[in-house]
Amino acid sequence: MPREAAITYEDVARACVRLIGRAKHPSVDAVYEEVGRRGSKSTIHKHQKAFLEKFQSQGMSMLPAALPEALLPAIEEFWGEARLMAGNVYQEKEAEWERELAAMRETLEAQTQLVAQRDRELEQSRRDIESVHREKDTAEETIADLKSKQRALTGVVDTLRNDKERLRDQIESERKDAQARHDQTVEDHLAEREMLKDALNSLKQQRAEDNHKQEKLTDYWAMQVADARDQVSAAREEVRQVKSSYSHSLHVEKEKVASLSVRVDKLLDALEESRTNHMQETADLQKKLEEHLTNHMMETKELRKSLETSKTNEQNMATKLTALDDQYRELKDQK
Repeated sequence: MPREAAITYEDVARACVRLIGRAKHPSVDAVYEEVGRRGSKSTIHKHQKAFLEKFQSQGMSMLPAALPEALLPAIEEFWGEARLMAGNVYQEKEAEWERELAAMRETLEAQTQLVAQRDRELEQSRRDIESVHREKDTAEETIADLKSKQRALTGVVDTLRNDKERLRDQIESERKDAQARHDQTVEDHLAEREMLKDALNSLKQQRAEDNHKQEKLTDYWAMQVADARDQVSAAREEVRQVKSSYSHSLHVEKEKVASLSVRVDKLLDALEESRTNHMQETADLQKKLEEHLTNHMMETKELRKSLETSKTNEQNMATKLTALDDQYRELKDQK
């Protein structure tokens, strides 16, 4: 693209003279059209202003000498009006320029404030971006750490899964063993229960027989003791009756009493031996019952009740023996 030709002061001056010669005001736009739209209006305005200042100081001498003298008064009058009009236009333009300059200053101030606001926002955005980058770096580190932990946890999960399978197999095996032991225990329990039932029935039968024997023995010894008591009473009565007159008979009677006492002692010894045997049998029975106490509570409770009944009978027999001992001591005291 060809470079635009520069506009000179002489070009602007000649254009202004031509415009004045045609009785036109040499404004910037008129000069711009006169020079064929060459150059910039700012350059034209600079040269036009210099020309007008020079024309104002030198006056009509700047015009070409070839102008007719008849035109000079009209040109001078036109020049005065043109100067007045140019002054008014200049003042208007100056006021407009001042307003535009004030508006531009306000706009510049607003733009400056906006730029400052944008700078602050940019700084805040920069800090936010830095914070986001730091958070991103932290998040990436956290993600890497979590991935590492996830890999470790994956290994732990695999180990736990293997342990779970192993424990499941072990538990299943132990469950089967426990079930087998349980079944065997149930069978043993049932067999032992039947055996205990048989033993209990045998013990009950033996106890019934022992009780029957004990009752017979108690009745027998009670009859013997009653018979001895009667004989002692009869002997004592006879002793009282013949004591005064029959001394020899008294001696005989004393021997009878002694014999009866010996007999009573033997009876008491036999009774004590029977009591001892019965206590031994009771202890053996209690020992057998205590051996099966843990596994068979119900059967043991029944045996315990039977044992308590036996003890009651034993206490009753002990009470009876104590009464016999008291009676024997009374007989001795009476001798």
